[in-house]
Amino acid sequence: MLVIKDNNTNDNHLVKGSLYKISLAKGTITSNPVTTRLYASAVLALALHQLVFRKGEWHMKAPLLFRIWLLSYPVILFAELVIGANSLSDSVYNMLVTVGCGTFVLFASIAVYRHFFHQLRGFPGPKIAGITKFWHAYKCLPGQNYLVLDELHKKYGDFVRTGKISHLFEFLLLKHE
Repeated sequence: MLVIKDNNTNDNHLVKGSLYKISLAKGTITSNPVTTRLYASAVLALALHQLVFRKGEWHMKAPLLFRIWLLSYPVILFAELVIGANSLSDSVYNMLVTVGCGTFVLFASIAVYRHFFHQLRGFPGPKIAGITKFWHAYKCLPGQNYLVLDELHKKYGDFVRTGKISHLFEFLLLKHE
């Protein structure tokens, strides 16, 4: 929403679709607090991915990470209420938008990295398998992982990217025995 303030009459004129507040008399543009929160959550999400989640076996800590993510909702809501949002509904809206933006940017950053920059990007296999393990888990729901892997090897050859690097080494070790 664009808010144009006429200092002569002290009237506010609203124009939808903008992220800035413009004061005509002074010629200044100030950022909307929600926009600032969105930028901050996006930068934090990118930093988390680049500095933390790219190293280590974070999938082993998924339950803990999920609990931390759930805990972020009431923590940010409390911070919104303390900072002084206009109402509880504004605070809830700001919290949902902030955490939602951060979550989306984090997952998008992980997907872009795995698809375009990961060291295994050159190995053949389903593109979605290079981005997430959910695809493999879904395919293996009937409990026949060996059939899924056999089908992938028939389609893509000896080396197939299914997500983790360990599958490539397991296949190489089995093939040489």
